[in-house]
Order: sequence, then C-alpha cells, then structure tokens
Amino acid sequence: MASSQNGNLGVWSGYTPGDNGWTSQHNTNWDALDALVQPWVISNALTTPPGSPSNGDAYIVPGGATGAWASQTNKIAAWQRGAWAFYTPKNGWQVYNRLDGGDYLYNGTAWVLQGSQKLNVPQDYISGLKMVWNSATSISVTSGSAFVPSLGRLVQPAATLTLSSLSLSASTWYHVYLYENAGTPAIECVSTAPAAAYYGTARTKTSDTSRRYIGSVRTDASGNIFNFYQIGNRIQYRFNYALAARILANGQATTQTTVDASSFVPTTSRALMAKFLNTDSAQVVKLYAYDDAASPSFIQIINVEVAPAGGTFTFVLDFVLSPTQTLQYAFGSAPTGGLSCDVASYTYER
Repeated sequence: MASSQNGNLGVWSGYTPGDNGWTSQHNTNWDALDALVQPWVISNALTTPPGSPSNGDAYIVPGGATGAWASQTNKIAAWQRGAWAFYTPKNGWQVYNRLDGGDYLYNGTAWVLQGSQKLNVPQDYISGLKMVWNSATSISVTSGSAFVPSLGRLVQPAATLTLSSLSLSASTWYHVYLYENAGTPAIECVSTAPAAAYYGTARTKTSDTSRRYIGSVRTDASGNIFNFYQIGNRIQYRFNYALAARILANGQATTQTTVDASSFVPTTSRALMAKFLNTDSAQVVKLYAYDDAASPSFIQIINVEVAPAGGTFTFVLDFVLSPTQTLQYAFGSAPTGGLSCDVASYTYER
C-alpha cells in the first residue's frame, strides 16, 4: 500500500504490514516525532543560527533571521543529524521557551506567550517604566512592564535601564522606546517619532512595532537633555521656565493669535500647565483653549488680569492644546505691556 504524509506533524503512514525496506520517510517520521513531541526551544529571539548547535537543539525562528534560517520565520528550527530541519507550525501548536520560561502558542500568525492570554493583558498595558533624568547626557527607565505588539506579550525589565553619554542634536525632541534585544529588555532614545496609537493610547515607534513608546525628552541649544521629573503621565520641568521654556515673549496681539508650544510639548501631548505673565497695567488678555467639538475650535476660557502698576500679573493654568500643540491669546486693545507664557509641565499619552 502506498504511504502518505499526514497533515499535522508531517509523519508518513499507510504502509502495508510486513513491508520491508527502510526509506527516507521513516527517518522523517522519527525526526518529526523527536522535534515535535514534548517540544521545547532554546530561544525565540535569536536571528543568527548558533555556530555549534547540539543534536536536538531547537529554536523558533524570528523575523529577520539570517543564514540558514533566512525566510523561515515562525518555523521551528531543529538541529538533527548535522543539519537544520524546519517544521511549519499549525494553529494551536505549543512549545516551551527556555529563554524566558514561557509557554508559547502559535495562533496561525505569530507565537504568543500564553501567560499574556491567560492573564488577559490588554494590548495597551503599561506599568511602571518611569523616565528619570540623570544628567544632561543620561536618562533611565525604571523597572516595570509593557505589552510589545511585535512580540504579542509583555516585556518586563526587572531593574532600571540606563542610557549614558548620549550625544544628541540641539533643540530636538527625542523619544524613548522599550524593546527586547535577544531576549533582554533594553531601551533606546532616538529622534524617530512614535506612530499613531495602535490600541487605546498606546504607541510604538513609527514603522517598528518591536519598540513600545515610553516617553519623550527635549534637548536645549547645546544638545543637553532638559532636566525633568516624571509623575505618572506628567512631565514637570525643573529649570527656570522664563529662560528655557518660554513659548511667548511680550506678545501684544489684539486679534486671536496662535502660540506654538511644540518646542516643550511632544506630539503625544494635548495638555500643559502654563505660567502666563501680563505686564500691561490697563489691558486684560483673553486666553483661548482648543475644543474638538466646538466651532470655531478655539474658545475663550479665561482672562489674564491687568498687572499692578510697574509689576506683573502672574497666572498658572492647565491648558488644553490643539492637535498641533497650540493655544491662542488676544488683548482687548493695544497694550503698552505684553503677555509672556512659560511651559511648566505637560501630560502625555503612552
């Protein structure tokens, strides 16, 4: 009777009892059974095949693999009898991954850590991972965890991750991302902006779903990171705002005029705490915040009162910005003084 190959493990069967003659199909059977019964892999993050594998070593081939593993993404690569054998997974296959101690399920598209499914971790999950300013050239991210879309599971740094001796361009926004480097949590600080939210408010690096967005930092005219403190999703600047974070200096417009806050508010923010200073002793200043549902979109929310003779009226306000990080102001009539605005802090989404 002619043999045929089964559709799950690829084992051949259908031989006539009493057949003699060992064929390559029999070797295929034993190899498949050895690799796929009680399966385990050493790693799901190694992109370069190991140079000296031992008989029976197995790996899940990740995207971007090279050498003998090129174009074998998601397959189980097993070193058997001196060569790599590749097994194409079926929806529902499971393996144990020695790299992180996790049980992985193939869902027809990707290998997913089952712990994330059992715990029903949402795709936008993030906890901890607070940014810390260390110096003008160094930042850290504290321990915590975040769901990373390309992995389909959490990345969980157990200790603070630090970047030191950063060489950054002047007056530029940099964005901090969490990722996994060959199974080890890591962070990067780059100028590539985050993409639009992929789920809820969660974002990844543009064109790279292996990088989960953590937050943003700004450099000054010398390329130094501005001193900041993170509280939840709020970034508090810790410097003289009037010298470093001034977005309007002595403005005197009498019609609604736009003020751009994007120098000190990243693209992931729609709200800031601003310090307004009116030096005009006769004119109040109208302030306009953005309202997504209003027409026109900017609506007046408050007046900054006149300054005492020879002085300044100071007012601190939480402010809703436009999608491009702007607000508006206007004096009632031509002032002799002016309005200044400093950014003290902002909240952002991640």
